[in-house]
Amino acid sequence: MRRLLGAVIIANILAGALVLRIPNAPAELAAAAPPRQCDWNTEYERTIKELGEDPRDVVRVAGIARKGQAYLDAHMIGINPTTPCDMVSSVIRHEWAHVQQGRLAGGLDAAWRKYGDRLEIVADCTSWLLGSKHTPYRQQRIDDHFPGCTAADLADARELLGFRSPADVSVR
Repeated sequence: MRRLLGAVIIANILAGALVLRIPNAPAELAAAAPPRQCDWNTEYERTIKELGEDPRDVVRVAGIARKGQAYLDAHMIGINPTTPCDMVSSVIRHEWAHVQQGRLAGGLDAAWRKYGDRLEIVADCTSWLLGSKHTPYRQQRIDDHFPGCTAADLADARELLGFRSPADVSVR
């Protein structure tokens, strides 16, 4: 019976009656999927929740010139509401990494002493480890033919990811 079925399938294929179309991956498969819609508020809320932060500590600030701003001593993040939706998560993660630098080091001045000119790249490497696609300081290094994140940058980033201060677990 199996031989007969196999012979029928082969005969149909040879006769052109049975055609199996296999799409060219990944282009055809990707084209078939509907584009993902980006919702600014959803990205904002999801990222804050992902980081385990209190939404009251992440504020939308229209008056800042950049996409985001970290307030290391206050342990707060500001995000400009004009930040493009596809960058919201990356910006929040980057600024959160700065807040972590301040928490770990003991404030803005101590963070500058600890990280020096690596303050921004360590924040970007932390953001990248969290899945961010927009990491401009890291990308600039790559464009300049250097490693995006050095071993030291990644070690510091991992330390920030693992650090929680006693204030983080206090009841609000």
